[in-house]
Amino acid sequence: MQRGHVAHELDPEACASRAHARPIQWLRFVLFDVLTLPFLWIAGIFQGRGKSVVAKGVGIFDGLRKKRVTAESIRAGGSWLW
Repeated sequence: MQRGHVAHELDPEACASRAHARPIQWLRFVLFDVLTLPFLWIAGIFQGRGKSVVAKGVGIFDGLRKKRVTAESIRAGGSWLW
């Protein structure tokens, strides 16, 4: 494989056989992205980044619901959370 390329760029069928993440990949997602959100939010409050952590949580929730994220949904006032 060439440097800087992912497998599906060189061989489209390499990625076509697996449409969804494997269980270990879901576990990593939940551990590192979902379960750390409360801690990131607490740290973000002290750094002035609390809204960005909330936006990440909303994005994860919308992604799991297969809701498309648009510029309208992330603009100021686009959610009841900000």
